[in-house]
Amino acid sequence: MKKILSMLMVMCLVFSIASPVIFAQSIGINDVEEKGIYIEEISTNTLIYQNNSNEKYYPASITKLLTALTAVDYVDLDEIITVGSEIYAISQNSSRANIKPGEKLTFSELLYAMLLPSGNDAANVVAAYTAKKLDATLKTIDEQIAYFASLMNKKAKELGTLNSNFVNPSGLHDNNHYTTAYDMCMIAKDFLKNDILSEIASTTEYSTNNKKHTWFNGNLLLQKTLDNIAWTDRDGDNKYYCQYAKGLKTGYTIKAGRTIVAYFEKDGMQIIVVILKSNEDDLFSDAIEAFNYVTENYHLLSFGAAGQLVDQIEIINNKKDSSKELSITCEKNINLLAAKQYDGFIYKNIFDADLISFKFGKYFIKADILQGSVIGQAIVEDEDGSQVVSVNLIADNSVLRDEFYFEKYISIGILLILCLSILFIKKKKRGKNERKII
Repeated sequence: MKKILSMLMVMCLVFSIASPVIFAQSIGINDVEEKGIYIEEISTNTLIYQNNSNEKYYPASITKLLTALTAVDYVDLDEIITVGSEIYAISQNSSRANIKPGEKLTFSELLYAMLLPSGNDAANVVAAYTAKKLDATLKTIDEQIAYFASLMNKKAKELGTLNSNFVNPSGLHDNNHYTTAYDMCMIAKDFLKNDILSEIASTTEYSTNNKKHTWFNGNLLLQKTLDNIAWTDRDGDNKYYCQYAKGLKTGYTIKAGRTIVAYFEKDGMQIIVVILKSNEDDLFSDAIEAFNYVTENYHLLSFGAAGQLVDQIEIINNKKDSSKELSITCEKNINLLAAKQYDGFIYKNIFDADLISFKFGKYFIKADILQGSVIGQAIVEDEDGSQVVSVNLIADNSVLRDEFYFEKYISIGILLILCLSILFIKKKKRGKNERKII
């Protein structure tokens, strides 16, 4: 029975066919039927759990992940930006970084203002500046915001989103401003590829160069205490603090409820948890429950790291002035996420048959092998022989083929046969002569 359960877990992991309700109950997510959820281990691109992941929800301020990603394509971090009247084009009670018209801040500082205290005013400044930089004819704030939103939607499509539409940079409610849990995971994965943005999103506190502003990150997963988190109206220890949390963004509007894109790192695992349409009581505890479930039930198996030597073989038919040893590395990390109860994986190096052959217990090459070329696949299979990971094998050095290797040995063989034949004939004639003499 235990083996059957283990295999079922592996099947769910590999083929991403887990039942939402069963998984949600086991990881303690409350009111799962109402929420959009997507949980992925991104170093192996393994889907752990999803629920309503392609249903449309209002994102609120997690929108700002896309705002930042869009703006960094056009604005340098050290560009000086003057705050304008665009900061007033937000609802009065929405989250602010409290920047003032005429104030000069770097783009980098505005990213902190947007991502830590979730400043809608800062988001508008970034959007307006980017739009004006690209099209100086845009005179009104509405025109600038609409233009920037078009850039956001273009960026989102490039990242592989399927069911999203954005009309402003802050996430303030609009019936036509929506996304999905899956789409936000796609956005978050690209966000994490930018070292500057991921560092900002994991920062707990930041002060501007002129010391006029100090901003605290409103993501409770990152904060040990509530002392400086104004929206909680509390102070003291924070029960939601998680040492493995590294960002990324939270959001809230009345229509959207509480939203979060949480990112965790532990034991080599990189886990994104997206939860939409949650509430203040559930949001952070659900994110932590999801993280705990992944780390308690799964582990990362590594069969080789990118660029690491995974094999070295001796080539028989190499040129004399060429290396005889072929060193082999893997193009990417050979990792997979597996249920802790299951360890029946088998690793194999499969060489391209058009390049390398194995005969008589020896390796031969059929063409020159050049450094950096793909020469085969590193394969990981489960105990049933099903392939679960495939990574290119790369030649770490060049080995040149001796084009006449076999011809030389064939010639030597023919010559040897001829010599033996001649000796045999001579011996036979000598024998006849000896008989005649007798």
